[in-house]
Amino acid sequence: MPKHSDITSDSEQAVWELAQIEGVDAIIFGHQHELFPGTSVYDQLANVDSQKGTIFGVPAVQPGVHGEYLGVIDLTLSFDESHKTWHVESHQSTVLQVGATRDARVNQMLASAHTATLAFMKQSIGTTRAALSQQYARLQPTLAMQLIHDAQLWYIERYVEAANPVWQNLPRLSAAAPFHAALDANDGYTLIEPGAVTLGDIGDLYRYPNTLEVVKIKGAALKQWLEESARALRVGQPNDRWSWVNKEIPSYQFDTFKGLNYEIDPTQKVGQRVSTADDINDEQDYVVITNNYRASGGGDFANLDGSQIIYRAPDQLQHILIEYLKSLGEKGYSPEFEVNWKLVAGAGFEPTTFGL
Repeated sequence: MPKHSDITSDSEQAVWELAQIEGVDAIIFGHQHELFPGTSVYDQLANVDSQKGTIFGVPAVQPGVHGEYLGVIDLTLSFDESHKTWHVESHQSTVLQVGATRDARVNQMLASAHTATLAFMKQSIGTTRAALSQQYARLQPTLAMQLIHDAQLWYIERYVEAANPVWQNLPRLSAAAPFHAALDANDGYTLIEPGAVTLGDIGDLYRYPNTLEVVKIKGAALKQWLEESARALRVGQPNDRWSWVNKEIPSYQFDTFKGLNYEIDPTQKVGQRVSTADDINDEQDYVVITNNYRASGGGDFANLDGSQIIYRAPDQLQHILIEYLKSLGEKGYSPEFEVNWKLVAGAGFEPTTFGL
């Protein structure tokens, strides 16, 4: 369990800080897709009441994900005539599960927009010659992740001539995480069948409106980044592939890298899990292509805080993936599958044998 100081300094928990600002009467928050009140996720934070739904006494709600819940904050107010101000006398935070039956009137009002949206998302923007699956992305390389890495590297190659000459001569890596990868045998995952790739497929593969950014870091920080990503794995059983997935770590916190050959041994403690075929010099500069969330410190990896950014792209990564696929023309995406990282554990347990 993380120490209290580690949690409160976590950039994911900024609401804990906001609740301490004088004059904040209620908070609606999200990002982590949890339920609040009603979950124990935030019990490690001081002054959080997960049953009443308060943070430092301030009523707050987080209504899960996918519109499955409605967050409600009821406030009882009183008016101070002398100061002409309103005050919160009492409050109650609740999270209500949305019913399974759709409202017929709302359905009718949205029908035309819904039809138009579906038609738009079914537009073909390219092709793939092989299935792009994220089923095993938490255990091994996948062609779906390889597509993301290839698109990021392709985009930067188009602009590297205009970059600082020093940047051009540095080792260049791509870092990316799977967003919709399976955590167990029954979990859902991104799957794009061979053939046409649609806008909807890209939205499923890359689910956030992140932009591309490039950071320059030392080899020591790169090692730290690799080790922190390896937290997403744990010691499991050789006959149970899914037991090696640390479900406490969300998939967007499991960065993999292209441009580097490495192995992860989850039986070792964090800090000693990753070994690389390529020697990483602690003082060597490396260029890493990633997204704006990670480059600005999201997830608290490798002490990234935005100061290491050397290039900010104006384009979202979803758009970059679309343009990359379009650039391949009729040939489509048909790369040779690269296994540049793998899981090992003592006697040679290798989940790379599980398929793509």
